[in-house]
Amino acid sequence: MIRLNDSELAFLIEEDVPYMDITTDGLDLRCRAEIEFFTKNSDITVSGTEEAGRICVMLGLDVSEFKESGRQAAKGERLLKAEGGAQGVNKAWKVCQNLLEYCGGIATFTEKMVSEARKYNKNIQILTTRKMMPGTKKLALNAVMAGGGLPHRLGLSDSALVFKAHRELCGCRFEERFKLLKSKFCEHKIIAEAENPDEAEFFAALGADVIQCEKFGPDELKNCVSGLKKRYPHILVSATGGINLENAGRYAACGVDMLVTSKPYHAAPVDIKVKITPVS
Repeated sequence: MIRLNDSELAFLIEEDVPYMDITTDGLDLRCRAEIEFFTKNSDITVSGTEEAGRICVMLGLDVSEFKESGRQAAKGERLLKAEGGAQGVNKAWKVCQNLLEYCGGIATFTEKMVSEARKYNKNIQILTTRKMMPGTKKLALNAVMAGGGLPHRLGLSDSALVFKAHRELCGCRFEERFKLLKSKFCEHKIIAEAENPDEAEFFAALGADVIQCEKFGPDELKNCVSGLKKRYPHILVSATGGINLENAGRYAACGVDMLVTSKPYHAAPVDIKVKITPVS
């Protein structure tokens, strides 16, 4: 799990309460209250409860119960319970609800995609790209991992992935530059994106560790993977481009090691019900 620091969580609070809570302050609410968060319409894969719980604590609430990210929660099940002053409860309300809904949506979708793909390839990994909404990376990746997926790349600094643009920028010296890349960063696996089987063969022969097959059809991909694995036993192959919940099984059955996708980031939020009650 990727931990958000306190300043990142404080920013989430400040987005919703930049100055004051006009309603709560205007009503002069000084009583204590309890806030509870429940799944509403369906079973879900939980994500975001750790962050929501820490937000509650930052707002002066005592958290007495929460369900860990990555767990399954049935319809109507309680995910988080906290108690404290009414002002803190009202400030925590929508921030925490939004976190649980959006993170839960990503985690639930990812879990479904992982389950579908592993019906056809029990060892396959579902990896998600860097195409998340800017500013949401830690939350989005935590949600993906809660659903059983993994990050494809955390950023430009953690992995080497050669795209068509890199090849074109190198021009006629590409093969020389590719070997330089492997020499400089010899402890890293070098990934190369191929747009057709000929490019896949070219990169494999050049020494790529992972071939990322971009927008291959399932039949074309299956033949390509079979040939590459025979000629280059060390090589790993991923499929990317248009991978979704509906076709994940078909692509997993092609023999690839990984499916790379952005689809979980666009999953619909789950519904979270919030209950606030006064505490005598």
